[in-house]
Amino acid sequence: MKKTRRIVLAALGLAVLSGSLYADVPFASRENVDKKKASLSRHCCYGKMIDYGIGAVATGLCIYFGYKLYKSITKDKPAAQIRTLDNRKLSKKVIRLKSKFKALKEPKMLSKKWTFNLFKSAAKSILSSSLAGIGIKQFDTVYKHYHCFDTITEFITVRFGGFGFIDELLSNAQLFAQYATPSKSELQKSKERFIVSLNNVVAIMEYVVAYMEHRVESFDQDALSQEDKALAQHLFDCLNEYCSKVELFFSNDLDEKLFLMTSALRDDIVRFVEGFKGLENRMMWAL
Repeated sequence: MKKTRRIVLAALGLAVLSGSLYADVPFASRENVDKKKASLSRHCCYGKMIDYGIGAVATGLCIYFGYKLYKSITKDKPAAQIRTLDNRKLSKKVIRLKSKFKALKEPKMLSKKWTFNLFKSAAKSILSSSLAGIGIKQFDTVYKHYHCFDTITEFITVRFGGFGFIDELLSNAQLFAQYATPSKSELQKSKERFIVSLNNVVAIMEYVVAYMEHRVESFDQDALSQEDKALAQHLFDCLNEYCSKVELFFSNDLDEKLFLMTSALRDDIVRFVEGFKGLENRMMWAL
């Protein structure tokens, strides 16, 4: 009787475990894609404003320095007036210059003043170079954030660091296979890590689908085929089809291996990205 009760409790525990993750499997939503597409459109507009601002500043500087150069070349310089000093005045002037030279003379090496001046100049150099480096890095980050829409490869690389997000999902799917029996204590943790990775993949792929739709809308519609226009939707459907398989897998209704499913998803994503990159190249040369 006790043995039967333990078996029933274990079965219920496994059912609850599977059921909790069954409900947590994320899916890409059309609403999220539309929101992210609107966000990308705004960022693209901000990028154009940044370009116009930089262009205006550069043009203004060129005009200003060109004007200053022109004035310096065309300016009439007055003839230099030469004053003649007698020997007495000349001797006094030389004495004054010698006293000034002594006051400005560099301190002796390793003296207190020399050491102070050395550290002071070094500190100024380090501070100015550090501030310049930080400023350039921040500007570069902001500039790339609003200027990564030329190609889908650049978008994925700048915004998400490449395909590391899908590689992480694949790694967690492989890890899950090591604990795919109820007797393993790490089963729940491995499932949770996988779900976290899947959440990341779904969120990023919604951005990728949004980018593809945003780019397609900017192309000449007469030059696009129905297959070209449907490419983003096919990627959206492919992702949700994978999520449905994962949901069935965690509910123990699917015998397919999680790692093999995830590996197939990675291959599909790469193929979609490569196909869209070809579309971008074709549209660029068609202009």
